[in-house]
Amino acid sequence: SDNQFLNEGCKIEKKENIIKQSDILLQVNLPSQENIHNFKDKNILIYIKDVVGPELFSYKNLDEGLRAEFYFYCADDENFQMRCRDRSDVEILQFLEEKLIEFKANISSEN
Repeated sequence: SDNQFLNEGCKIEKKENIIKQSDILLQVNLPSQENIHNFKDKNILIYIKDVVGPELFSYKNLDEGLRAEFYFYCADDENFQMRCRDRSDVEILQFLEEKLIEFKANISSEN
């Protein structure tokens, strides 16, 4: 029980505090929708890359070598917070689809 750890001098933190304070999180299971709002921006980006991104690229094509650049492109958008924080995977996926169209257009215009 927690009392055994407390008696040994351990400090017990709430999950929400740990998530808010952490720069890197390793979690075996996907985070719950209730906990997503506690993630920092870079944690949101990691969540998008590891969970929502693979879904996007299961039906949209983008060279693997460009995907990291694409995620940073999305994170640089002024609406990133509004469109991705506390949003469902479907809403995030819609945002990524819109950004992918822009990203591909930018890459085409550079060539």
